[in-house]
Amino acid sequence: MKAIIAFLTIFTIFSTTTTQAEDFQFEIPYPSGGSSVTYPGLDLGYAKKIKIKASNSYHDPMMQIDELEIVFENATNFKAGNFKYTNGSYKAVVEDVWVYRKILVQVMAPQPLVSNEDVYISLNVVELEGVLDDVNMSVGPSIYDANGFLQDVTPDVLVDQETILLDGKNMTIQLFKRAKSEMDGAGFKLVTNWHGYGQRTIYLPTPFPISDAHMFNAIGLEIESNQFPDGFVDYLIGVKYEDALGGGYSQTSPTEPLPPLIEQAYGYYPWP
Repeated sequence: MKAIIAFLTIFTIFSTTTTQAEDFQFEIPYPSGGSSVTYPGLDLGYAKKIKIKASNSYHDPMMQIDELEIVFENATNFKAGNFKYTNGSYKAVVEDVWVYRKILVQVMAPQPLVSNEDVYISLNVVELEGVLDDVNMSVGPSIYDANGFLQDVTPDVLVDQETILLDGKNMTIQLFKRAKSEMDGAGFKLVTNWHGYGQRTIYLPTPFPISDAHMFNAIGLEIESNQFPDGFVDYLIGVKYEDALGGGYSQTSPTEPLPPLIEQAYGYYPWP
């Protein structure tokens, strides 16, 4: 009986650590593009945004597109799922859309999907199919194409918070789960709130390429303090992180001096 319980425990732990999935959300606001459709009453000339849901897992660490939605101004939204990644692009076939029996959607995007990367999307009417439901064999005229830069809109998850004293006032430092690449910086995302000075966002360098950020999760702050004889306190900051897909192994990024980061964000630091 003990052997059976031990086996079931190990199996449960293994299943938990090997089936974990990570979900991501991206948007392309006001994509550039157009349509050549002349069908009466069907206006695909303007899209307000394109939304993409993606994921990866232990069994398939490559990022997959789970759903794409094009939000049109003057037409019903277009939705697609069941994408296959082949020949450098994601492809799917959607049935009974608008006035068409089948439409092939193709997404040309970097692997993995990351912010600030250009993405191209095309919709083609399926007229010929070499093999039923084989997206590589589907061909037909284009009815819509667009491109734009991805924005990572995955909700931020707070994983740790610490408070330090600067210039006699409290500063809270919040750490969020995923490293990100944004227009104002890239790295582990920290949000600071310094009493009397306001809130800022700071990006701490990652020890891995930012394109691999989807493979790791931040789990904790590591802050070191050193007080000098004159009373000045110097701070070093690092981030503890782990494999996003399980395994239980964690490591800590190289520590960085905190004062230059604060000074850059606030334009001020209480140097001695």
